[in-house]
Amino acid sequence: MDYPPKLMPHNLHNAKLFASKYSLISSLQERLKNSTIAEIGVAYGDFSEYMINTLQPKRFDAYDLFSWTSDEVVWGKECKEKFDGKTHLEFFNQRFKSLIDDKKMFVFQGDSSSNLQNSDIFYDMIYIDGNHSVDGVRRDAFAALSKLNGNGILIFNDYILYDHFTGTEYGVIHVVNDLCVNHGLRVTGFALANHMFCDISLERQYYI
Repeated sequence: MDYPPKLMPHNLHNAKLFASKYSLISSLQERLKNSTIAEIGVAYGDFSEYMINTLQPKRFDAYDLFSWTSDEVVWGKECKEKFDGKTHLEFFNQRFKSLIDDKKMFVFQGDSSSNLQNSDIFYDMIYIDGNHSVDGVRRDAFAALSKLNGNGILIFNDYILYDHFTGTEYGVIHVVNDLCVNHGLRVTGFALANHMFCDISLERQYYI
């Protein structure tokens, strides 16, 4: 894998450092209350719930393949312990049933970049934690950018080159740095994490 583009000081002008991704999200409470938010890659929905409770958006859209099966082991635990006989999608829908029934959450199963491009919604914030390959992150990033409001926020999970638990190369740094160096975005926040699976937030340098 090639080296990612190198960030320069102007790509991080006035960026803030946070102790965790939870602190980063909490810092956006006033700005994003009653907003439209999307999350790409929702897993079990734990962080979805935190963002919803903290930011209180008027609409939250969840994008995921919802492809985990009960016999898989994720983060050291068998999925069947969570799913209780349900599919991944059924589990997620049940967890957020009240929000879905109230049309405050919409759930999209399948390729996130394709589903996002087909959406007629524009978002104030999009949180990206989907396919971590260079191509996968790039597809999600540019689909998200096309559906981001002018002063919207992109947040990427796992700003790291290599997953030292699974031995997998990640493409998040390559895509994020390219967005800043070549596509007019800037880093506004960086959130530390255990084992350095950090989060990074971007905004456009000049609002459109």
